[in-house]
Amino acid sequence: MGKTFSMLWEADPDVTFGDVIVGWLAPLVISFKRSYDEKSLAKLRSETKSLSKYNPAAWAVKKVEVSSVVVYIHSPLEGDAPKVVCWIHGGGFTVGEAEDGAGHELFVELNKRGRVAWASIEYRLAPEHPYPAAIDDAVVAMRWLQTQYANVSLAGISAGANIALATALALDESPPSLALLYPFLDPNMDSASYAKHGDRMNFAAYLAWCWDVYKAGDALLQRPRADFERALGATRVLVSTSRGDPLRDEGLSLVRLLEASGVPDVVHVEGRGSHGLGHTVDPALRERLFEAWTALIDLINND
Repeated sequence: MGKTFSMLWEADPDVTFGDVIVGWLAPLVISFKRSYDEKSLAKLRSETKSLSKYNPAAWAVKKVEVSSVVVYIHSPLEGDAPKVVCWIHGGGFTVGEAEDGAGHELFVELNKRGRVAWASIEYRLAPEHPYPAAIDDAVVAMRWLQTQYANVSLAGISAGANIALATALALDESPPSLALLYPFLDPNMDSASYAKHGDRMNFAAYLAWCWDVYKAGDALLQRPRADFERALGATRVLVSTSRGDPLRDEGLSLVRLLEASGVPDVVHVEGRGSHGLGHTVDPALRERLFEAWTALIDLINND
């Protein structure tokens, strides 16, 4: 279990009591391993799906097949949605699905501040479909969405943030905003945040396996600055990180790269919490994140 339970006696300022509870309960549901065969991967995907709190009854859901990519468009049940966000789920490139519990919860929260629809993508997963299959699917879906709606922003969490960023760099038309939550970007996995927080629940071992089967030959943090300036010069970018996240340092590196590349509107929010949990276990981060995201996609001013 590595450092799963070390939070109980280290008084670590990076984590919260909610992280402690997750540290106790998560290994009972999901066991992160160093590798997966076909059977154990299927089990992991099933376990992940069972944790989802996705509620389709909360939305008017439209399923569209664009080429070979399935896109689900979730609209509020009441009122128009003046903005659309293309949402890319996380899962280490290997698990997860478009009807995503994390996306559901995040967009319920956003809709408390202003109406927005979210379009989620059933992109292909590794190891069956390694890099760049997921990015190719997201680009196809995003280009189609841009023909259907006037304003389509991009957002993703963890590996989904990686795919969202790569998609934004590949598009001919820059998205008006890009929200990257706890981005998973660096296959080297040699940062100080990995050294401090990666061993809990064997999480770093699982992430190393994800990189191995994803076979990404293009590390986003190694891309030339000119790529970011060219593709994102008109895009407003939000990056969220958590201090208890092994991926924290690569998120910070991305913020520095974006700023050095001349991207004019970059917002970084950070709080406590483990990977993907900051907005759940840290109320202050949650408030800052949703205030920043609401302003980013300009919900209130475009009702």
